[in-house]
Amino acid sequence: MDTMATKYGVIKGISSYELYPDGGIKECMLNEANEIETPWGKLIPQYQDGNIRRKYINSLKFYPSGSLRSIALHQQTSFKTPIGSFPAELVTFFENEQIKRIFPLNGKISGHWSEEDEFKLAREFDFEFSFGKFKKKVIAVYFYESGSVKGLTFWPGDSVCIHTPIGEAEARIGITLYQSGKLKSFEPNTPVAASTPIGEIIAYNPDAIGIHGDMNSLVFYEDGKLKALLSSHNLVTITDQNGEKEAVSPRLRRSQLDDSKIDIVPLAIIFNDNTVGLGNSFIKQYNTDDCTFTVHQIPQLYKPESNDCSSCDKCG
Repeated sequence: MDTMATKYGVIKGISSYELYPDGGIKECMLNEANEIETPWGKLIPQYQDGNIRRKYINSLKFYPSGSLRSIALHQQTSFKTPIGSFPAELVTFFENEQIKRIFPLNGKISGHWSEEDEFKLAREFDFEFSFGKFKKKVIAVYFYESGSVKGLTFWPGDSVCIHTPIGEAEARIGITLYQSGKLKSFEPNTPVAASTPIGEIIAYNPDAIGIHGDMNSLVFYEDGKLKALLSSHNLVTITDQNGEKEAVSPRLRRSQLDDSKIDIVPLAIIFNDNTVGLGNSFIKQYNTDDCTFTVHQIPQLYKPESNDCSSCDKCG
């Protein structure tokens, strides 16, 4: 098959493809120029591996309904959004064809093209939110179906100063927003002390992965109250009505990406009306009417330089 009829016109020059069980097209790569009609105007999907920096990925992806799921563009193309126009090399969509994510660049990091090379190509954009106004390069802008901004993903090593419910802070990796425009979460660039219902806790995840900014170490309810945080610096002792004590803290584990490295698994703490959730991979709920909580500061966990664990039992 080298052609396929879609709701956006006949696609030609299909070099590889995958179909849904009903025969509808799921995704494809192209080796010929196509101009497709979309709610966002006429778009040309990527159809060749033109240079050392461009990823040669699926040109088009579709939902089972036939609606466009994503498009890798042959050339950077401008898209109008409620917060302004953004150039894009890759765009993903909701099934109703509203923009989900815009990636201004979509370069392939390799020995021939570095992250620094890609960063130099990135443009700065002006952003204005209730929690701050700034000019920043971004990897991606994430939208709600309504068109309001859901989140921003920053470049590794980059950060921005914002106003948060716990004071001014520097955010790295990314931030998320509620549809109202209020701050939902951010990843602290440095350890941040937060006042919580159980005491002051330092929020920080030293091993936060800068792939996207959707999951962060400080999360707030829409009214600004603290909802959840991750801590690598605190141990919490819980005492129940019978005087029984239990301690929970961050732990170490072998990296899932590199067997020679050790990762810190921060302590996750979640605050609800009358409960506090504490734990690492498993969150246990404690009733605030039945328990008392004591927060202890601990030194940053020691991470062994080698993978020789014969004399170390710190990993979980």
